Amino acid sequence: MTQSSLSEFLSDAPAPYEFKSAGVGEYCYKIWDDSVGPRHFLGADHEDGIEAILLEREGHSLHEFISGDEPLRPIVDFDLPQEVLDTIEPKLTRKEIGDLLYHAFIKTCHEVFPEWNHKTLTIASSSDAKKMSLHISTTGMRLPNIARVAIFTELVRKKLLVALQANSIIDNIANKSSFSLRMLGSPKYNEKTGEHVRVKKAIHPKDGSVFDFMIRPPNDESEVVKSSLLDIPEPKVQRFDDTNSETTEAEFELVEGLLQEANIEANQNRQPGSRKPSKKLTIGEIALDKEKKLPIPEKQGRPRISDPNDHFVWWDLISMCTSKKRFTRNEVYNTIQATIACVQKKSKTWILKHKKSDGGLYFDMGFKLDIGKLTINIVELGGEAIKLQSLIENAFNTGLIAYADIDFLPYPPNTIPPKTEFFNLFLGFKAKPASHINYDLINPIIWHIEYIWCNGDKNLSEYVLKWFAFLVQHPSIIPGTILVLRSPPCCGKNIITDFVRKSLFGPELVYSTSDLGKILGKFN
Repeated sequence: MTQSSLSEFLSDAPAPYEFKSAGVGEYCYKIWDDSVGPRHFLGADHEDGIEAILLEREGHSLHEFISGDEPLRPIVDFDLPQEVLDTIEPKLTRKEIGDLLYHAFIKTCHEVFPEWNHKTLTIASSSDAKKMSLHISTTGMRLPNIARVAIFTELVRKKLLVALQANSIIDNIANKSSFSLRMLGSPKYNEKTGEHVRVKKAIHPKDGSVFDFMIRPPNDESEVVKSSLLDIPEPKVQRFDDTNSETTEAEFELVEGLLQEANIEANQNRQPGSRKPSKKLTIGEIALDKEKKLPIPEKQGRPRISDPNDHFVWWDLISMCTSKKRFTRNEVYNTIQATIACVQKKSKTWILKHKKSDGGLYFDMGFKLDIGKLTINIVELGGEAIKLQSLIENAFNTGLIAYADIDFLPYPPNTIPPKTEFFNLFLGFKAKPASHINYDLINPIIWHIEYIWCNGDKNLSEYVLKWFAFLVQHPSIIPGTILVLRSPPCCGKNIITDFVRKSLFGPELVYSTSDLGKILGKFN
């Protein structure tokens, strides 16, 4: 549509309807204007109507609003703050991270739809210096409903590096009955400052229209893909009449209301002194019962909780609960295994993984797990809420997070972690084996040790290098010797030790002091 014809359309056609809550369903396509307060919804029934809204509200933060069970395109919403990117090891550029994300999306598309054409990939960006922000989708297929899109996103998440799997980075926006996505050409609205920032721009294809980047655009005739990889198991629950169905809060309220109208006590045959069962308790027990009847989750080969490069911690699990979003069982139990463990002896000892303000990781222990009434919504249970405490206890009872005792069992970085029934407090070395040696990095270190530390003595320099190598190759064996460096200040002692502490071992595994007596003790 040209600018002149669009102007004629606007002059002849009624203005886009501004929704109140009662009128939201009157139009096929709904657009949320985040720039207007109170927030406004606009509607259209065809492409021309959408273009009219975009022209009239140019410069506003406009979002495509998605609800209902009609087919829609898969979408991955990726947000990575630069400050988080800087903490990821090994170091990656934005291009490398983008390539990992694109490859994960492409591979998932081929898994669920082998005939998928990679040329239909769409990439939009609203990145700036502070944040890497991408929307990945495709014009080459649709999925049957929102729930399948949520499962698709989880399949993409699992293909990424662990450091990129956090919910704060891969935001599974389809884990709700409805959601919205910013439209191409629209900026993000900052409610605190009232500013419009980070306009969403087309990356691929660069000449794509706004409809190429919508999730449920008009006239989309792409194939609706049904794949077993996206199936959601429907749990069956036995009712009192021996038929299989689900019990909801609304059904309980309806039955209770009918009984009250008929002046019938819902539990009139109960024995004297017995109390009337709690409706909410009954609903919670049914949801928990359904959860326990589902297949036992898979135990991780190497628990994420012991991975030094996995920065998913206990607070992230709490945030999943408070977000009120829906999560798959696999996602929930993987997260539980990544953040909590339990040792059963005379009493239980709970071990939680936390993050320091500087990005370092540490474990906290206690005999009591006090998490109040936190709940988490499970996709496979239709979004019903289950107490986090119950899910954690189920993870313990099925052996996912249970350990016999606690120990510190260091192992070399180029070996598989030992399989043991003990919880290993060793979080691994910070550095990982490289596929090839980067001599541009290594040679300056060797030169500094040989000529600054050892004053050109090759034999002494070789001993120092082998001493460091022994610490890495045999970390469970105490070497029996220590290196003592003595010189005036600012002569280059700490430049190597700081590198070893921060980048090789990790700060948590190194004790640093300038007082030799604290290590050797006092002698007469």
